[in-house]
Amino acid sequence: RHPDDRVAPLAHLGLGRIAIGLGRLDEALRELEIAARASDEPVVERATLYRGVALHLGGRSAEAVPLLSPLLGRTTDPE
Repeated sequence: RHPDDRVAPLAHLGLGRIAIGLGRLDEALRELEIAARASDEPVVERATLYRGVALHLGGRSAEAVPLLSPLLGRTTDPE
């Protein structure tokens, strides 16, 4: 209801993650698409990661690889 709220992308990210956990992958992808358009780079990166996960779980690994490949080595902090 409040698309201009600065926390809206975080809400969409959270809803996408919940939808993945419930196996609602199409719903997850819709929510994560919205989150991926955020102006906050960490939110965009997380949305991209979870979009890749949702695609992979949905049997669409060929679509997931281009999203996930740039994140190699960036999902954990070596320290």
